Amino acid sequence: MTQTKLTFGLIGYGNIGRTHAKGYLADTRVGRLALADPYSQPDQTSERVVGYTSPEEMLAKEQPVAVSICVPHDLHLQTSLEVARHGVGNGGSVRYALLEKPMALNEAEAAQIEQAFEEAGIRLMLAHSLRFSSPFRRLAELLNDKETGLGKPLLLVGNYLMYKDYSAYPAWKRQAEAAGGGVLLRDGLHVLDAILNVAGAEPLEVWGQAALLANQAEVEDTFLGGIRFSNGALAQLTFSNVSRAENQISLTIHTTVATLKATLEELRIWSAASPNDEDKSAAPGHLREVVEPAQGDLWANQMAYFIECVVSDRRPAVTGSEGRRAVKVIERLYQAAGQGCHLSI
Repeated sequence: MTQTKLTFGLIGYGNIGRTHAKGYLADTRVGRLALADPYSQPDQTSERVVGYTSPEEMLAKEQPVAVSICVPHDLHLQTSLEVARHGVGNGGSVRYALLEKPMALNEAEAAQIEQAFEEAGIRLMLAHSLRFSSPFRRLAELLNDKETGLGKPLLLVGNYLMYKDYSAYPAWKRQAEAAGGGVLLRDGLHVLDAILNVAGAEPLEVWGQAALLANQAEVEDTFLGGIRFSNGALAQLTFSNVSRAENQISLTIHTTVATLKATLEELRIWSAASPNDEDKSAAPGHLREVVEPAQGDLWANQMAYFIECVVSDRRPAVTGSEGRRAVKVIERLYQAAGQGCHLSI
């Protein structure tokens, strides 16, 4: 991009939309932010921040180079198709889109979105925000780099335990048709995506159990499940909104030679000490522990990364195919839970 001040669009100005807006407005390269939401408008407008009630009007008048899509789950397909109609491949202005998770309610809709953006010349990025938590990002870097010698993943244990009172949610998040699912699709997807990003193989089989334990809703507040991968690795999923203890969002990976655990606060690595270690306090045959504290805020990291991709004309990570893969696995997990059996993918 030759421009230094760019116009960005934002469709959906609820809770997560405000997080996107905060990230955009913190970056001086964002010259103008155009918001579109029929129910919520910015508290103050200015030359830099403007509001619309219609996404179509915003896209046509403001001609943004990139757009965030932060609408309810059941509107992801409809809104994505509208943005695609304004893509550079269709004579419009949009070159990039940042789509909130989940990509869609099911794999078929996700495939439609992916195809529409590709045909419109729009580079799509999914807002799988754990990818931008420094401990989770570092975990992926270490395991995907074979030179680190940290071995092959054998057992991947993903947790998302955070108390949430569903009565405080907007009504659509409690409705099966609009939300598409509960804790697995809304929250657990982040950890599931982190697992798929480092497993080193394709998922072959899933199983699961969904339950509504403590809330009044049409969707689950607890999901337990598992995945078997083509390389023999297994993943265990524990996602729940009923835990009143401190939040536990983590991924622990046991490999052939080490154990790595990423949380929002830090990355810990336990591996066997060797005679060549500079740290002589860890004798051969004993475990050596390394701790790397988190750096920065994952939401700010995500938005800064997306803006940098737009400004530098770079293809972003967390592509449409990765978003579709996560939705596909989740769809099969729900089916396995409903049928009470193991299902192949």
